[in-house]
Amino acid sequence: HNAQIHYLLPHGLEQYGGAAWGTRDICQGPIEMLLAMGRFDVVRNILCTVFSHQNPNGNWPQWWMFDRYHTIRAPESHGDVVFWPILAACEYVDSSGDRAFLDERLPFYAENRTQTVLEHLLRAFHFVQSKRRAAATSLVDYSDGDWNDALQPISPSLKKKLISSWTVELSYQAAEAFARLCCAAGLADHAETMQQWSRSIREDFQKYLISNSVVSGFGIMQDDNTIDRLIHPSSQQIEAR
Repeated sequence: HNAQIHYLLPHGLEQYGGAAWGTRDICQGPIEMLLAMGRFDVVRNILCTVFSHQNPNGNWPQWWMFDRYHTIRAPESHGDVVFWPILAACEYVDSSGDRAFLDERLPFYAENRTQTVLEHLLRAFHFVQSKRRAAATSLVDYSDGDWNDALQPISPSLKKKLISSWTVELSYQAAEAFARLCCAAGLADHAETMQQWSRSIREDFQKYLISNSVVSGFGIMQDDNTIDRLIHPSSQQIEAR
């Protein structure tokens, strides 16, 4: 029921005359439901729409509108949003076998020229690797938030220093999924690059975010590249401050 609402009736109280798709929302329940139903044609159409709304820098807005309000878009997005279209595209190709989708040419938002879906995906990963790294690690920073819409950083510096373990896990899943897709599509160089990156994410996750076999909910990177763990048995004094 929720998946159908996200897909068919993306209306909210603030959108009474138009409609918006949340990038995260449309790439989760609706696509998973439609893939389970074998409606690959509809999923392909959704993905073409999603990738046509990708920002030129490789990221996506939190939401974007249709109809005569199509120029109205969220100015930012949470730190996990960039990974959902990647995962959705990988899941679609894996389920449908439609590797030709990687060669589909689509525009970035507000750009006239088209690029292949593969180039869209590579630009998304370039955005993550060049703009979202926490210090000298392979961990993604918190940026404008994660899945918790109620937990936004007040301090601008915290956006770069704070790390959500949940978002890091998501980045690892996206890198692994894209590596498998590249292997299946015969894109050996891209597959190797993604495999190396996913290994680096896993190593840094274990190094910085796990202590005594317990994963911390968050970490804060310090200037000396050490980390303070939050929501962890060892973090009581830090939280008290």
